[in-house]
Amino acid sequence: MKKMKVTYTERLIMKVMWDSPEELSVPEIADKAQEDFGVIWSNSTVSCYMTMLREKGFVAMTRHSSIRYTYRCILTEQEYKKEFYEKEVEFWSKGDRIDYVCSILDSLGIYDLDGLY
Repeated sequence: MKKMKVTYTERLIMKVMWDSPEELSVPEIADKAQEDFGVIWSNSTVSCYMTMLREKGFVAMTRHSSIRYTYRCILTEQEYKKEFYEKEVEFWSKGDRIDYVCSILDSLGIYDLDGLY
């Protein structure tokens, strides 16, 4: 699998895409990002990010007319999370998954795993 370097903005856009069961247009992505995350982006800003995400192989574009395009995810949320967490584990805990999970639980104040079931 290729390396998945994404910016915070690209990650928000991908989350909007993953949460949608349908292909989305640039205005729909901008609207949903504002609804879900409170960010205000112009259509041209979203369009630029969609071009970058296409170049990275995260999304594909469908052309419906000379002015209407929609986008769909190629990369699944699960694929992204897997690599994201692997990098985080390596960075924060030198590859020790147990240490990483314990650190997260500790930071959340969770000391008794019985309450998680």
